[in-house]
Amino acid sequence: SNMEVRKKTVDEIIRNENNFQIANDLKKIVEEGPTYAKLDALTAYGRIIDKENVESLYPFLKNKSWHIRIETIRCIYYLLGEEAIDIVTPFLEDKAYGVRSEVEVIVKSFSK
Repeated sequence: SNMEVRKKTVDEIIRNENNFQIANDLKKIVEEGPTYAKLDALTAYGRIIDKENVESLYPFLKNKSWHIRIETIRCIYYLLGEEAIDIVTPFLEDKAYGVRSEVEVIVKSFSK
């Protein structure tokens, strides 16, 4: 299926040692691309940028799509680990249940 092909492509991008060369292209897809491609592009983008570029993800926290907000939170958590708590905690009040529950899992993982 298309979803399987896209997931496989994202995995290949993440593993590719030259993936930093396409980071800007992935970001542009998230910003302007077709809806079906945005989430996969964000997943790949968030896994190939480094911690110093995490702020480039912040605008996506305001996206109207709760799917994009969740994946952005996951990317920030992936890059920053416990340092992400202050950034993601306000999303415990997000209007979307899926976003709130994802943040609860992240926050609880550090309160053990």
